[in-house]
Amino acid sequence: EAELVVREELSAEAAVYLSIIAAVAAGRTRPADIAGLVGVDARVVSKYLDQLRRLHMVEHIDPFGASESSRRGIWRISDHYLRTWFRFVRGNRTDLEARRAESVYRDRMRPRLPSAATVGAWWGPVPDDEYPGMRRTREGEVEIVAYEGKRLVLAGEAKWSAGPERGDALAQLRATVVHVPGYADD
Repeated sequence: EAELVVREELSAEAAVYLSIIAAVAAGRTRPADIAGLVGVDARVVSKYLDQLRRLHMVEHIDPFGASESSRRGIWRISDHYLRTWFRFVRGNRTDLEARRAESVYRDRMRPRLPSAATVGAWWGPVPDDEYPGMRRTREGEVEIVAYEGKRLVLAGEAKWSAGPERGDALAQLRATVVHVPGYADD
């Protein structure tokens, strides 16, 4: 269990560390907010967060392009197991231990899961622009697609280049995505 892992690593003050992780899991991302929820001094909470970071349980991230002296960074749980446990297990523990897992999943967990349950890549035939008016096709590809049921809800590409992207990749995606099963104008 997540609590056991934290207690083994941080036995002396495990309760404080668990409260800090729970605060981060609850959406408190800044030291002052974390300290307020946990009930520790805001100046001291950084010591705890640094120790959790050294153990790879939490991480501090800055917005892209922020300077090193920026104070806009946030804390988040970096360990996937801890993130899941604090989000879904901790608050539902009594019902889970009472063997009510199905209702916990249906009523509390499933609504909080991402709605695009199927994610993958797509490739298939698309009309070949080099031969307008003809029935020739070429192999089209979309690097990431996500579906809600049979409805396409997300399509995306990732392209790397030495210079700025001038819109060619987006134009190609727009031309290809209309051929992906489940596509609709909306």
